[in-house]
Amino acid sequence: MTKASLIVLIVILVVVCGILLFPNIFHISAGQNNAVCTMEAKICPDGTSVGRVPPKCEFAPCSTSSTPINALLQTIPSDWKTYTDIKAGLSFKYPTKFPYTYIIASRWPPKITATSTSYSCKTGLSADKKGQIVEKAILGNPYCISFATKNASSTVSTNYSYSTSVAGRTVTGNIILNFLQCGNLASPQKTACEAERKTLNLDLFMNKIIQSTTFK
Repeated sequence: MTKASLIVLIVILVVVCGILLFPNIFHISAGQNNAVCTMEAKICPDGTSVGRVPPKCEFAPCSTSSTPINALLQTIPSDWKTYTDIKAGLSFKYPTKFPYTYIIASRWPPKITATSTSYSCKTGLSADKKGQIVEKAILGNPYCISFATKNASSTVSTNYSYSTSVAGRTVTGNIILNFLQCGNLASPQKTACEAERKTLNLDLFMNKIIQSTTFK
């Protein structure tokens, strides 16, 4: 082997080792910027969600200035109506109709009740062992959420209950949603159904209704 060939071989080995040990220096990460990350979402404390971003497909940071976002998400639209339960001595705001096409609310508006007991949450299986109970924060408000699902040929029915503390009372909002089986629909309804399913954020929706509760 000639001296020139030996030098070329050494240079190639150095470059290969450098690429393996220090990929950022050799701009290997530039190709990773176009990586396709999995379509997952993380819910931030302010109720918004963030996805995974290149190059390492880690979750994007949550917003640190949550107050303006919280205020926006909790603002009641001017066209919402007021429901008053005279017997229970409470009122709350709600939209005229549940704003979805392929997700149908069995009862509208949701049923809102209140008790004088302090808020608490016992997570796990529900008392009848047919549902789950979880606790989570929605825009900084602690919620005890129970849900139970029943499957049918054309729909999936889920009974949701959201409980939290409002004005020193425990307020519970109950809503039953029937999700049409998108797979049973023909295009373009199937596509629209699947897209609508992704836009539903029931946590923020129920939080806005429940936090609007006032007492007589």
